[in-house]
Amino acid sequence: MTDAAAQAAMKRAIEIDALADLELQAADQINQSVQTAAPGSAPIIEAQADAWLVRANAYTQAATADLMRVRAVDLADASANVKSGATNTTVLFQQLNNLLNHR
Repeated sequence: MTDAAAQAAMKRAIEIDALADLELQAADQINQSVQTAAPGSAPIIEAQADAWLVRANAYTQAATADLMRVRAVDLADASANVKSGATNTTVLFQQLNNLLNHR
C-alpha cells in the first residue's frame, strides 16, 4: 500500500490485534486461576464474569481490526483510482493541447 491513510489504518489494525491477543491471554489466566479456587463463591463468580468480559472485549477488538483492514484496502483502492484518474486527465489535457496547437 502506498497511501498514507491506508497504511495508518493497517498499522492500527495490527496494534488492535496485539491488544486483543493480550486480552485473550488475560482471560485465559483468569480462568486458570478460577479453576483452582473454591467453586460457587462470590469471588469466583465475579472472576468468571470478568474473564468473559475481557474475552468479549478481545473478540470485539479483533472484529474491529478486521474491519479496519478491509477499510485500509478500500482506502488504498480509492487512492489508486484517484491517482489513475488524475493521470488520465493530465494525459487527455496534453493530447487536447497538442491537437489545438497543430491547427
